[in-house]
Amino acid sequence: MPSDLDIAGELRSATRLATSLVDVPDLWPTVERRIRQRARSRRLVRLTVAAVLVVVVGTALVLARDDYRILSKRSTQTETQQVQPVSRQTWASMAPPPIFPRTRSTVVWTGTDVIELGGFRATGEAATDGAAFDVATSTWREIAAPPAAALGATVSVWTGQAVVAFGGVTADGVVDTASSLTTGALYDPVADSWETIATTDLGRVSSAGSYAVWTGHQVLVAGFQRPPVVGEESPDAPKGSEGAALYDPARDRWTTLPDAPEPLPPSGDAFWTGREMVVVGVDPATGPEPRDHVVALAFDPAASTWRSLPTPPLDPRPGMLAAWTGDEVVLGGGASATDPTSGAPVHVDAVAYDPTTDAWRRLPDAPVPFGGSTRYADVILGGKVAAYVTADPTARPLLFSPKRNVWAFGPVGRSRGDTTRPDLPVVSTGDQILLWV
Repeated sequence: MPSDLDIAGELRSATRLATSLVDVPDLWPTVERRIRQRARSRRLVRLTVAAVLVVVVGTALVLARDDYRILSKRSTQTETQQVQPVSRQTWASMAPPPIFPRTRSTVVWTGTDVIELGGFRATGEAATDGAAFDVATSTWREIAAPPAAALGATVSVWTGQAVVAFGGVTADGVVDTASSLTTGALYDPVADSWETIATTDLGRVSSAGSYAVWTGHQVLVAGFQRPPVVGEESPDAPKGSEGAALYDPARDRWTTLPDAPEPLPPSGDAFWTGREMVVVGVDPATGPEPRDHVVALAFDPAASTWRSLPTPPLDPRPGMLAAWTGDEVVLGGGASATDPTSGAPVHVDAVAYDPTTDAWRRLPDAPVPFGGSTRYADVILGGKVAAYVTADPTARPLLFSPKRNVWAFGPVGRSRGDTTRPDLPVVSTGDQILLWV
């Protein structure tokens, strides 16, 4: 039980906090007087102070930021505070890339530029050009043409100095699904030049079921699709996606790693936590009684070991959002399991995984169904997880704050059709989201 001096100190601290956040004349003297008048015990005073702090801080957060509606979680219900803010966040038009339109391209954020490369044209041929968008000047420029080793639906990472892109197409410009080699190339944006890198015969790297992260020293690649075994199933189907390897750009050398304990999901996301690569996604089961399940694995390159993560406490479904906040993996939302091809989000639940505790926690439900990108990494905006694929009727994106455990609506600004397409190229610069068709 606190002393009277403790309560007085809390009141003074709360007064300074409230004054710095919101300027309402005579608010705090009135609140304090009523607390003193109604306090019949020390415990009642302490509980009342805590309740007032929640109201004052919550209201001031909306007024001080003045940029989006804050959504809070009480008990098991999600409520919207009755505050109508004036948005300072806006969508602005950006020029289209000066390259041929394509699908399934790769976008990489270098810290100054967004580089787009790879993908396929409407004819089905691999796109042979690339471009870079300078965020500071809001201008595009064409970059040197990638070599065939880095074309197609590539898997790419930024090392801090170069883009390492894995892919590869045949002389006819199509992906060689029967190849047992992983090809790739390294792009230096300062020199605007490409350099083909060493290959590995672990299998083919694809945008479906293959993952790559930068560890700070090497590229950790997992999910090599191995060539088919003659006489088993379809000769065109790759066998497994569990292989793993490290690529060292400084030495242009590959190091084989242990296979994952189960095939990696064909649709998912991978994150580097600072110690491990975490892969999460959904494996669509096949057979007479198919049952999808969530795949959640982690690989520690220092110990060269895989481990299975605890099963996330949500039902598997396609099109889930997955993002790394710097402390947790946020996973949730998604489309209908009975109609996965629509891509339209129908789920509002979400969970978060903390690698330090090796445990999942449930998050507040979002106010509207939401989902994640089916090809591009889901992004963080200003420390908040951003879901731009939503079912909001006014086409607002959603922002989730892990620190406050609340959802917020972003600004209106794009067409309804764009917000339900989960395959648009998207990248975050930290304080901006760049999204284009």
